[in-house]
Amino acid sequence: MSAKTWNKSISVVVIVCLASIIPTPAAAINLSDPKTATNMSFAILYSVLVPVVLYFMWKNRPSQQTKVDWSLQGPGGYFFGPYLGAALVQSNRWRFWGTVPSYETLPVGYDFNTSKVNYTPGVVGGLKFGHFFHRLPHLGWQLDGCFTRNDIRHQEVTLDAPVLETRSHYIPTQDLYNLTLAAYILFRYGFLKDKEVTFGRLQPYVGLGPGLVIIWGDVDSAKNFSLEAMAGVRYMIRKNLSLFVEYKISQQWDVELAHQKTRPQGYTTDPWGERRGQAHFDWTSHKIVLGVNFHFL
Repeated sequence: MSAKTWNKSISVVVIVCLASIIPTPAAAINLSDPKTATNMSFAILYSVLVPVVLYFMWKNRPSQQTKVDWSLQGPGGYFFGPYLGAALVQSNRWRFWGTVPSYETLPVGYDFNTSKVNYTPGVVGGLKFGHFFHRLPHLGWQLDGCFTRNDIRHQEVTLDAPVLETRSHYIPTQDLYNLTLAAYILFRYGFLKDKEVTFGRLQPYVGLGPGLVIIWGDVDSAKNFSLEAMAGVRYMIRKNLSLFVEYKISQQWDVELAHQKTRPQGYTTDPWGERRGQAHFDWTSHKIVLGVNFHFL
């Protein structure tokens, strides 16, 4: 069977398989539900990266090994890798505005700022896929997706103006899930050069680019563009395998979460003391991760 006939046969089989698994229309998805948000996050992440990885594995399948040049030409090449690490969110001030609960006949507007709100550390996991150019070996690009959780625990804050004759309020516990999708432009340099890895086995690099961040709270979600930056170093164990460590920072401005609550100290059960409204804040996330890269040159 010729290569052309073989490719056509594979295309027909793929089309038939995809047509047979088209699902029936489903009910609307509630993205404010944390469990649904988690499942959707991983579905989006893997639906994008996994097909790309499978494609490159197929292109470099054993039957094609004699046609693949595994030498470092320039050097450069595609890479794919998972990673795991820690995520810390920088404490920030919240600005509240809105009205007291809707069951009141005449809602009263309010506008105040809190002292800094603190977040719990989280575990971050992610996948990345990128490429360094052959003709410009110091430059490359990377697509990155990661998921983490940084919750708010019940805590006292101080307001910049009294509400119900007190500036001492508390913010209740809330789960916060975070999905970050980023695209980076990379610059690297090489040390410890040898015949197998002519660019250098030790490769420090930096990256900068835009991102899309989705934060899911208990009752609302926020979708924002962000500025993403990172610095890392990888060590080439072999010409097609490396280990890496990275520091990433993600910055968003004026994030909005609706239906957020504060309650003055002493108003533990009285709903008249509760304040609800939109919370506005900047979101700065720091991540330190370790991972492994598989290289397709």
